[in-house]
Amino acid sequence: MAKRNSSNQDFTNNADGFDLSGGVTPRKLKVSGADIEITGSGTNTITMPSHSATLQATGDDVATDHIYEANGGHGVDVDGLNIKDGAIPQEAWHEIGAVGQPAFENSWVNYNSGTHQTCAFMKDSMGFVHIKGLAKSGTATSAIFTLPTGYRPPLQVTVPSASNDTFGVLCVAANGRVFKSIGGGNAYQSVECVFKAA
Repeated sequence: MAKRNSSNQDFTNNADGFDLSGGVTPRKLKVSGADIEITGSGTNTITMPSHSATLQATGDDVATDHIYEANGGHGVDVDGLNIKDGAIPQEAWHEIGAVGQPAFENSWVNYNSGTHQTCAFMKDSMGFVHIKGLAKSGTATSAIFTLPTGYRPPLQVTVPSASNDTFGVLCVAANGRVFKSIGGGNAYQSVECVFKAA
């Protein structure tokens, strides 16, 4: 393993790798087809030298425990997913009934968009689909709306739900159909649930 003793260089690994111990701060560290291993007691730190610095990791298995960035760095880029200031960006909610989004079905509508959550869905960065909102006035046990491909469970999901002041059961079928299977009428029906997309 080659020992590097100076800072502010471009370091590219060879078959033997390299040792950056002893206070060496690389300007650019490029490692291809190898692992970066930080060992030792206490807190281990990867320090990037400027605001424009980005720690980039690609591959099937990327694990991050603690990453400390000097000088307010811009984040960590893992296979195109940028983590900035400790937050992972998420997609916006898809509002049921909005232009270009799935429509309400069977006379279901939002309960009261001024006082309660509207019906909507989104998929987070881990592939979990979140559905929120309260619906009313539709045909009981009929579909409230249908999720598009990519937002559907591999098998039907069944969860307890609030339904007209009684115990209800909300189902999300593998074909994307969101409906109540048990509940007290159609005065209101919660569609709140979370599941892993197929």
